[in-house]
Amino acid sequence: MNLQKQIRAFVVKHGLLIPGDRVLIAVSGGPDSVALLHLLNDLREDLELSLEVAHLQHGIRGAEAKQDCRFVGAMAKQLGLEFHLREINLPEIRSAVGIGNLEELARGERYRFFAEIARQRNMGKVAAGHTRDDQAETVMMWFLRGCGRKGLGGMSPMRRLRPADAAPVLIRPLLGVSKTEVVAFLNERRIDYRVDPSNQDTNLLRNWLRFDLLPRLKERSDPQLAARLAHEAELIRDEDALLQ
Repeated sequence: MNLQKQIRAFVVKHGLLIPGDRVLIAVSGGPDSVALLHLLNDLREDLELSLEVAHLQHGIRGAEAKQDCRFVGAMAKQLGLEFHLREINLPEIRSAVGIGNLEELARGERYRFFAEIARQRNMGKVAAGHTRDDQAETVMMWFLRGCGRKGLGGMSPMRRLRPADAAPVLIRPLLGVSKTEVVAFLNERRIDYRVDPSNQDTNLLRNWLRFDLLPRLKERSDPQLAARLAHEAELIRDEDALLQ
């Protein structure tokens, strides 16, 4: 089964999209979000979707981040999609707040921006490019920090972007596929993407899990560890839904 068919099957299984949906695609320029953009564009006519693209520039990586903006904007233009850009200075925001993890602040600013654009453009869905590998990392990260059932359930394929009932819905169409499959798709189609050097910094917990702990566990226990952790998270979410 090719990746388009896998994504379509996952979308149908979890009810992520219905015909006529207006979807804002969050694109950083990295491989996952770029693949998401092209896959949803491939499925646009079949699923009767209206697509637009959003990119938040955090003001952290200087000229490289500016290049990411131009890259995503050019890709959206090439596909004939509306492009929304916001540039912020995250270090200044953290300084003003006085506390907070930079990653968490960045995530909050991204989701706030996506929700705002989605409301302005009357778009009910915001699509993010989290993969099965991201899910495995999330489950392990919450486990190491100590958590209950909610943490071990990892990321849901669909949830409200913000707590308010009127908020747009965040969907994760790539949650059932691996990073390897995503990169293979991009290479096969000769689609370019950007690489953020900060994602290689193993001082950050998620990156240490990605590049150190999880590869060791896969080598010693099971090459399909990420798939098993993602499946375990799905079972826990299903059980939690039943309990609720």
